[in-house]
Amino acid sequence: MGKLSILKLMLKDLPNTRELMAASREYRGLTVYKLAEALGPEAKKPWHEWGDKEFAHFVYSLLVDFKVAEWNPDGSITLYKMEPPRITNPKVAEWKTIMDRVFPRLIDALEGNRKYFLDRELLLSYAKFLDNIGYNWWRELAIRVIVPEQDRQNPNLTFVDIGSGIGLSTLAILKLTNASIIAVDPYDDNLEMLRHYVAMSGYKDRVKTFKGYAENFRLDQPVDGAFLINILHWSDVPSEVIKNATRNVKQGGRVYIFQGVLEDKTLRLSFLIPYLLGAPRIGIRRRELYQWIKDAGLQVEHSESIAGELIRARAP
Repeated sequence: MGKLSILKLMLKDLPNTRELMAASREYRGLTVYKLAEALGPEAKKPWHEWGDKEFAHFVYSLLVDFKVAEWNPDGSITLYKMEPPRITNPKVAEWKTIMDRVFPRLIDALEGNRKYFLDRELLLSYAKFLDNIGYNWWRELAIRVIVPEQDRQNPNLTFVDIGSGIGLSTLAILKLTNASIIAVDPYDDNLEMLRHYVAMSGYKDRVKTFKGYAENFRLDQPVDGAFLINILHWSDVPSEVIKNATRNVKQGGRVYIFQGVLEDKTLRLSFLIPYLLGAPRIGIRRRELYQWIKDAGLQVEHSESIAGELIRARAP
């Protein structure tokens, strides 16, 4: 199943697809506008003079890529005059309240001062917002694309959802498979919310929770498969996350990786807010992702570049 098949899945749910695509466009437009507004006169400063040069170049490049600015020879940018975007989706309108709290951090981040940035309340609000505009819908499509049907139908399998957060990714796996799920996350409040979430959705009997960090948790028994759904940029050492996922999977089991990459310009904006919310890395590059997979001893069975990298790999 590839791009043609995922297009067919989207066409089957055309009204929802149209609504979500429209909401995503409004979200992108509002985010770019607020980013330009937050940078303001500081755009006159060359990117290489900021404390966090990598992030500064990323921000400037985003604004140029979205055609709201142009590069100057000295490494600064000139912002074009912008009108506030028209927002018709109430879910996107709610996003403005989150951005009003996040974007005041931009200048500190550019200066290299992000020590205080990790904010659990804002992280939860951000996660809920993403699902309101269709992120879990995308997860479900990704699972259909990359997980073999026989594995989705098999009730005797057990999967681990690594970095499960409040359970949004876990719910997608539960809905699209018959497997039992072990949800792993380092935060008690996340796991508590996850337990309530899956119970309300009718999946309580198929889920267990396990407190641990993605880099070093160890299950009592290896499982049939592990999911890493857009969590690698939240780790200080992403290569260890992939290696540890492999250690917790049975010999011949599978590791499923869904990860946005910086080379995909349509996804680059999605790395901005996590970085301002405290993610250790701006994003992940495709080449390093596949190198980490190789270093973990995994054999890629199938991959798709659809809204990021969707990868199914076999454990040694």
